[in-house]
Amino acid sequence: MPVLSVGTAHSDATDARALHPYADDTREVLAPTGHFVAEEDPAWFAATLDEFLTSARR
Repeated sequence: MPVLSVGTAHSDATDARALHPYADDTREVLAPTGHFVAEEDPAWFAATLDEFLTSARR
């Protein structure tokens, strides 16, 4: 199952690296925001999620 891990400009992709042993398809992205990604940049979040879900169905 594909897993999307969203880090932020104030953090990193540590969560994604921690998931690698448990998921074959782990994708990492860094949001250009703080902790509240969906509230701070809803257009970026929606576009990123749409791209992930679209590619996961292929």
